[in-house]
Amino acid sequence: RFQTRNLVVATEGPTAWKLLGEKLGPAQREKKPVGTICLYFRCDAALLEDREPILYLNGDDTGIVNNCCFLSHVSPSYAPQGQTLISVSVVGKDCDVHADDEQLVRAVKQELAEWFGDQVTAAWAFIRMYRIPYAQPNQVPPTDFFKDVKLGPGLYVCGDHRDSATLDGAMRSGTRTAQALCRDGKHFTGMASPEGG
Repeated sequence: RFQTRNLVVATEGPTAWKLLGEKLGPAQREKKPVGTICLYFRCDAALLEDREPILYLNGDDTGIVNNCCFLSHVSPSYAPQGQTLISVSVVGKDCDVHADDEQLVRAVKQELAEWFGDQVTAAWAFIRMYRIPYAQPNQVPPTDFFKDVKLGPGLYVCGDHRDSATLDGAMRSGTRTAQALCRDGKHFTGMASPEGG
């Protein structure tokens, strides 16, 4: 058992809820989280040599694929020479964590054939799949992107569940928590203010 003047709980939403419960506020009880499935494929580099090193997004909001990229186009060391490493993400409502792996691989390749052509995706060899049931908090409206980070005297919480469900949101909530600690604990010295003063 530890004693401290201040405690910061810096973790994802479900763990924060387990540790703090109703202190997070009634609206914080987790909605169904947004999950993701990351699939990785490889193919002969010549098949994709004309493709740019960008993130290909599903702009139609149809199908199951959210995005795709060719990782070894960004960093050639990610794949053996002559090969391309492909990353595909399925998220949200289309991310059924109980889906059959082989069925999901077939569905992803079939959908991406519309993006890149049948001859290209037919040559993609499946490598591995990662199922991430909690990738980010569910932020279906109404959403509060500025939840309190101070829960009571000496108790603070931060994470993407207190801000926007992004890496930037998690960092922003951490900054807000540090600012609240500095305001509350005048014993901190030598630290620049958020404005740089």
